[in-house]
Amino acid sequence: MTERDERCSCLAARATAAPASVRNPPGLPAIAYRIGRHGDFRARLLTRLSSQDHPALAGLGTRADDDFTVGLLDALALLSDIFTFYQERIANESYLRTATERRSVLELARLTGYRPAPGVAATTSLLFGLDDAPGAAPGPVVEVPAGTQVKSVPGPDQLPQTFETGPTLTARREWGALAPVTATDQVLAAGAAEVWIDGATPAVRPGDGLLVREGAVSDFRLVAAVEPDSPPARTQLVLDAPLVGTDAAPELHLLRQRAAVFGHNAPDPCLLNLQGGKGTTWTDSPACGWLGFALAGNQMELDGVYAGIASGSLCVLRVGGAASLYRVDAVEEVSLARFGLSAKVSRLTLAGLAADAAVDLGGFGRRDTTVFLRPEPVTPARRPVTDPVTGSRVRVQGELATLPPAGQRGVVLEADGRGGWVARELVTVQAVDPGGGTTLLQLAAPLAGRYAPAAIRLSLNVTGATHGETAHELLGSGDAQQAWQRFTLKQAPLTFVTADAGGVASTLEVRVDDVLWRSVESFADAGPRDRVYTATTADDGKVTVQFGDGRNGARLPTGQNNVRARYRKGVGREGMVSAGQLSLLMARPLGVKSTVNPLPAEGGEDPEPRDAVRVNAPSRVLTLDRAVSRSDYAAYARTFPGIAKARADRDPSRPAALFLTVAGIDGAAIADGGDAQRRLLAALAAAGDPGVAVRVKTYRPATFDLSARLTVLPDHQAARVAADAMAALGAAFSFAAAEFAGAVALSRVIAVLHGVAGVAGVDVDTFRRSDATSPSPLEQRLVAAPADPSRDLAAELLTAGRVHLETVDEL
Repeated sequence: MTERDERCSCLAARATAAPASVRNPPGLPAIAYRIGRHGDFRARLLTRLSSQDHPALAGLGTRADDDFTVGLLDALALLSDIFTFYQERIANESYLRTATERRSVLELARLTGYRPAPGVAATTSLLFGLDDAPGAAPGPVVEVPAGTQVKSVPGPDQLPQTFETGPTLTARREWGALAPVTATDQVLAAGAAEVWIDGATPAVRPGDGLLVREGAVSDFRLVAAVEPDSPPARTQLVLDAPLVGTDAAPELHLLRQRAAVFGHNAPDPCLLNLQGGKGTTWTDSPACGWLGFALAGNQMELDGVYAGIASGSLCVLRVGGAASLYRVDAVEEVSLARFGLSAKVSRLTLAGLAADAAVDLGGFGRRDTTVFLRPEPVTPARRPVTDPVTGSRVRVQGELATLPPAGQRGVVLEADGRGGWVARELVTVQAVDPGGGTTLLQLAAPLAGRYAPAAIRLSLNVTGATHGETAHELLGSGDAQQAWQRFTLKQAPLTFVTADAGGVASTLEVRVDDVLWRSVESFADAGPRDRVYTATTADDGKVTVQFGDGRNGARLPTGQNNVRARYRKGVGREGMVSAGQLSLLMARPLGVKSTVNPLPAEGGEDPEPRDAVRVNAPSRVLTLDRAVSRSDYAAYARTFPGIAKARADRDPSRPAALFLTVAGIDGAAIADGGDAQRRLLAALAAAGDPGVAVRVKTYRPATFDLSARLTVLPDHQAARVAADAMAALGAAFSFAAAEFAGAVALSRVIAVLHGVAGVAGVDVDTFRRSDATSPSPLEQRLVAAPADPSRDLAAELLTAGRVHLETVDEL
């Protein structure tokens, strides 16, 4: 075989090896569309020179690279390579899943009517402290104007951020620290087993008697235990038995003097020799007894002299658990020698409480009767409220002179134990009902926490604020001879704020000759006289304002510097300030002493990235901005501003109910009762089935621990390989990559580590949940818990936690 034949045979083989067609299975991240490359095209062209299809070229025997014909074919192969390369790129850019250019993704999404989110300004609430010095101007009412600017104190690697308040806030000093009711009027109803008395009364001891009297109704109990409570100074008396009860406010008398009846300790006469004489025996006849031992009439002698018993005072005779109330009609001291006893004692003449009531003490035994004397009136105290403050009804002390309007914001402050207060959650007042020395606040939503009444305060001097600083700008001069006149805003990024019904709203206002023009999505439906404009945001954040051509949208009228704009600048994650960072008032309203954001900002979202558009654009098309099925609710929530992930589960405890687990941007929590949750619920109610009840709860973060040894190839640096492995694990098991109630397999971890350049082997020592109680350090599969609506628990999101990697050289 000649050299030419060998060469032609080789070329033919290469041409045969070239793919004749391209196959793309579904689900690929990129489309293979090229039918060949430079070498393939060149080999095919040279092969065709030797084919019988072109007999005129049969005489061309050379295949040298410096031959003109071969060079021409090589150039054609190069052009084919270039054409097919760009053809493949165009094919990939034609599909939402495979497009790599941001513009391609945006244009494809726009075909479905989807517009990428321009970013959302963070929101927070500002708590204003008022000047409470005596005589401070302007009095008890302070106006905080709309648009009041507050700057943040930046942390490390941060820049100051400006927030502006919403509508004008009318703040009042009496709203600054509302204290929940910590004590209530004491009603000694039937079954009450405790009584609270003023702590200023004399000391009480267990065993003392307590008389509860209201008119002709009386109730007597013994004090079983004494529990002082301070502050305030009051004492809890635990009784030996529940009270019969009364609806009115009774009198309380403390009977601390106890006495016995004279003869209670007399010897048993049956043990004595009553017959006398030498040689007689003790009698044990049950008929024997002391003459006159039984009580009778209305007189009774005590076992001693008791001073201080006043005529007309009350006394109680108690036998077992039964007690009778009498009035002391007279008191005298007498000497007695009876029943084998002799002593000087007090004799009481008793009378009934009613004027005509007869008294007969025959029903009382001398040995088992206890007499309670010298009643001391005690002052009932207000019963402390120990039930935690929870739910949507909070009763505060005092009747507010001025009632807060419906929709007034507030914040719950809890004592930190060090003399300070910590903000716990935001509330919204729905209705106010004063009366009886207190004020009942009806909240728009139940409190998320449970608080001790004495440990919290509610402040209603709160207003909402959003990230962004107002700018006024002269755009230029209108020219009626120009169509599609446009201007570019000098400052970026333009602030967009969340709308109550879902979506976002621009803060841009454009006025021409001091007349407000309206923003529209496009000029398609605009008439020649419609004063409208479009605002387009470029990838660099610059906003271009464009006006009509006189057919679709009015042209700008001619004028000198007659086009002006007012807007706010600032959007996205940079506005997610921490609690307490917003404290610098740019202009202090009269009467305002300070301001602070008691809770972190929430809802700030950067302009929608390219990869997010791939997911959200199809979801919006599938739902058509409606929520019907369970997956619709989750998809709708994912496209809502400030929400990064969402999962919907059925609530088995209630029919037609859904439990929605959500997560904010970069894993931020969606606070219960916060603005983000409130707006999401409102949007779901408007877009969903009115018969479906939706609960929204922020997710539960969970992490796993991992320790492994990596065998590193000889030519690679161990430190660099370890750093790349840590980065790979962080990306593969990050918040962005994880799913609610998802699982992480050990095999997946090993595969990620093996995919790092320079890793020759992986030996995993520890792989388990960070909160695991099992002694096993190595699990094959870790699972995040699903939502449990019955216990109000959201689904878990499992991500990488503590990771420790060691490197060893390959043997």
